Amino acid sequence: MNNKFIIIVLTICCVNISCKFPLDTTPTNSGEILQLEAKYNKNKRMLDTLIVKLSWSEITLENFKEIKLTRFNEHRDPKSYTEEITENGWITIATIIDEFKTSWIDTVEDDAVFKYRVDFYNQDNDYRRAETVVTPRPTTHFNIPLDYEDIKTAVESYIMDDGDSVIVHSGTYEVNTFSFKNKHLLLTKADNSSTPIIKWKPTLYHTGDILPDSSFIHMNNGVIQGFIVDGGFAKFGGGILATGDAQIINCGIFNNIAGYVDGGDGGGLYLSGSAYISNCIIYNNHSSNLGEGIFIDDRAQNVKIINCTIVNNNVYTESSNVQIINTILSGSYLPIEPYPLVEYSYAGQHWYDQNSTNLLGDVAFVNPEGSNFHLLPSSTGFDLGSPDPIFNDSDGSRNDIGAFGGPLGDWAFDFSSFE
Repeated sequence: MNNKFIIIVLTICCVNISCKFPLDTTPTNSGEILQLEAKYNKNKRMLDTLIVKLSWSEITLENFKEIKLTRFNEHRDPKSYTEEITENGWITIATIIDEFKTSWIDTVEDDAVFKYRVDFYNQDNDYRRAETVVTPRPTTHFNIPLDYEDIKTAVESYIMDDGDSVIVHSGTYEVNTFSFKNKHLLLTKADNSSTPIIKWKPTLYHTGDILPDSSFIHMNNGVIQGFIVDGGFAKFGGGILATGDAQIINCGIFNNIAGYVDGGDGGGLYLSGSAYISNCIIYNNHSSNLGEGIFIDDRAQNVKIINCTIVNNNVYTESSNVQIINTILSGSYLPIEPYPLVEYSYAGQHWYDQNSTNLLGDVAFVNPEGSNFHLLPSSTGFDLGSPDPIFNDSDGSRNDIGAFGGPLGDWAFDFSSFE
């Protein structure tokens, strides 16, 4: 009699305790209850999107409530998604009320590693979970116009990551505005291609803040190399707004305008941070306020202008944290205060008085009307740049000042575009 009583009591207690236990939430990919699988093309280089087919095992859950699918990508800011953000950056991509559904198609726009979860919930919000990982083939470059017809789509793609390249072939590419979005990208001319032109496509609105949409080309990091930037219009930097560690190399900055109802600064370039400008030609730009050629704001930390040719375009700086070396300023002037460091440059009598390394004499170009700013043999500037070997011309000789001197001076510039 006593033994039977003890057995009955123990059985009842076990049943009651098990009813209060929540479901096991351990991911069950290797278990028997719930598994999640992702199918996608692992070999194709992504250009725009990746289609991922998720499928999971069918299970029966008492008091079923819903199936929830979530996705996580640690390299992308969750705030940029339109889907619901859950805990720790996981994004809800689907909530399914059909307990017999076993698949879902997802589309992603990034080539980073993704994680997926499928959760089966009951009415008490207990759940069973399975996880899987998607590893797309990394895309390291885009070719324009082969992969995309326009530069903006390529540069602003989520697929482009730090260290990736956008390679552009010859042609004229009209863009209203685009931004590097804080990524260290290389936007460069294709080898054996004539100089591509980035030209402004008029838009209706120009904002008044230093934001991507208040500039024509906005760089806060990365490199742009080997382009003509022509006919841009914006409030800050009619050609390019360059901040952070942005680099502009071997470019022609022509015919850009900084203008707005309350003024515009930096017709050709608006510089801040530690922007680096090398072997560029800055010509025939305009501003409705300050800095026809270049405007440097008071947040400049270490702006450098090396081996550039600036013609009939004034440079205005609010900061003394500026170095101008091996550069020609012809028909252009610099502000007297605050003093930038100007060395081994042709910048007028005043700057010779400030630093005796600066040059006097005559600078004559091959064909300035045709935008050919190579120096004539009679010009001042040959072998008179900085004697520091890091500035030597590509043949090892002392630096020739201007855009075609120094280690990056042997660059092909298609003058015919402006003849």
